[in-house]
Amino acid sequence: MQKRQTVVISEDVLEYLAELSFLLFQKGYFKFIEYAFQYVDYIYDKIFEKIYIAKHNKVPAKHRDFGDFYFIIKSNKRTAWHIYFIEKDNIYYITKVLNNHL
Repeated sequence: MQKRQTVVISEDVLEYLAELSFLLFQKGYFKFIEYAFQYVDYIYDKIFEKIYIAKHNKVPAKHRDFGDFYFIIKSNKRTAWHIYFIEKDNIYYITKVLNNHL
């Protein structure tokens, strides 16, 4: 019988994602705040969808404090979100979310 896998998102990541909608709107990435909220919802959905199937890359030594592994969510041609995590006992603990723009 396969063990159930769980995803846990750190408080820091939750806070970052909660503020991300406003940051994206303020920087002019979205014309309406509602679109920024939808975009962050998309990131959440992709984290839970992709963590089980995406390629898990080892984190380089210089970023080891972000976690042990990361995977990438491409939201469009120019934007990639790097999701850093630790995996232990079938629990994925999301420790950091970064992208190539902000």
